[in-house]
Amino acid sequence: MSDGTRESHEAVERSCENCGYDLSGLGRTGRCPECGTVFGPGSERTDGDPLSTTGHRAVLSNISDAPAGYLMRVSLAAGLAFLSVCGIVLLVLFRADDSLVYVAVQLCWSGSIAVLMLRRHVPASSRINTRKELRGARLAATVTQALWPVAGTFQTVALTAAGTLGDVLVITSAVLSIFGTIGLVPMCWWLGHLAHWAANERAAAQFTGSAWTFAVLYPVLLVSGLVSPHLSGLGKALEIVVIVSGLAVLVASVAMLIALFQLSTDANQARGVRKAIRERDERRLAREEARAAEFAAPPSDAEVGGDPSFAADLAESGSHRSGTGQADASMHEQLKKRLRAGAYIEPTGGDDDAIELAPLDEDPPANR
Repeated sequence: MSDGTRESHEAVERSCENCGYDLSGLGRTGRCPECGTVFGPGSERTDGDPLSTTGHRAVLSNISDAPAGYLMRVSLAAGLAFLSVCGIVLLVLFRADDSLVYVAVQLCWSGSIAVLMLRRHVPASSRINTRKELRGARLAATVTQALWPVAGTFQTVALTAAGTLGDVLVITSAVLSIFGTIGLVPMCWWLGHLAHWAANERAAAQFTGSAWTFAVLYPVLLVSGLVSPHLSGLGKALEIVVIVSGLAVLVASVAMLIALFQLSTDANQARGVRKAIRERDERRLAREEARAAEFAAPPSDAEVGGDPSFAADLAESGSHRSGTGQADASMHEQLKKRLRAGAYIEPTGGDDDAIELAPLDEDPPANR
């Protein structure tokens, strides 16, 4: 069996290791809707939250523990960032990178990154101080990515400005773009931690690799491009360096784009798991309330064959279900012995803690 076939087969038949619940269609990571057990890559981690810096064992171990509202924001923001990059690429290819549409797309990018750089939202029971998690990196990423629409605006205005003002605007736009590109390093570093929190190690590796590429090779590309016109003797060597580093930065950008899409998908799937867990809890609560309502009232004379003393004993013994729905098996035998002609009690076939009364016109099993 090939690896692809084996992975497809495992995806179809995947079930929860704890309760056996069918996990098909719930994504590659999350929590079981039935018992809450973490599944997917990284679910075996026992060292707590990878982002915790408090020294305590973290309560939160998976992104599916986060509130549904936060998961929706992460999913939408990561998806918008993905679409913004695609829009920027298309505008550059069609030579429309000097228009107001280009600035609007850059605004979408900056806004989505600002949302992604917000602190994580964790349950109240967690002792993690998320406000301090990589706070410097998140702040640097938010500020530097906000420079992109400013650079685009300066570039657009420079087309209509004449003389020295136009040159100044062009240079300013280029400088802001350089800072925006350098700001991709802390941005990818934080997004890699989010992907690791989502147990998506592939996306985490893509974000981390992109961060290192932007940190190391982008400065090489920038310096090589600036000095190559002034060093004619090293022209060929510098040209090779520019090509190699440029390709590396391009590959890192594509990897970052793919990882953004994966992060959006993971957050959306985790939101689906949260919804399934909430629906499960609501069904359980409804079942418990139905049981309590059905068996809260004392048994009637019709149920016990018109024997008032037996009705009192039955209510006192608690053989009718309590709020927990538990019934003692030995009490079933006592009830059977207490019954007289006209009615009898025996356990139902499906539920061990359930009993039922036979119709009054039937004989007890011993008399059949």
